[in-house]
Amino acid sequence: MSGVIGLDHRAALTATRAGHAFTDQALVDALAALRLHVDESQEAELARVMAQLGHLDEHDREVVRQFGERMVDKMFHHLVSRVREVWEHESADEVLDLLMQLFADTNAPAEK
Repeated sequence: MSGVIGLDHRAALTATRAGHAFTDQALVDALAALRLHVDESQEAELARVMAQLGHLDEHDREVVRQFGERMVDKMFHHLVSRVREVWEHESADEVLDLLMQLFADTNAPAEK
């Protein structure tokens, strides 16, 4: 999926292993790339917050970490569920186009 965060092979395996019955590899790749981007964003935000919460003990820091992971997992699961619903009624190309419009990396160089 051009213009979106690059695909990592491990992320692609995660997307397919997670029980998502997508058969169009381009759609699997797009969702895997999006998940990778979301995970990287979550890790960066966690590092930023943890730097401000140095006073917390290890248990409390783990609670904050788990909260962030669970929130991201729930939100991403909802997104994938909605994409699956749309895909039941639309072509994979139309779903990919929608994902491109919604999640394109606006910092990426324009394609020619």
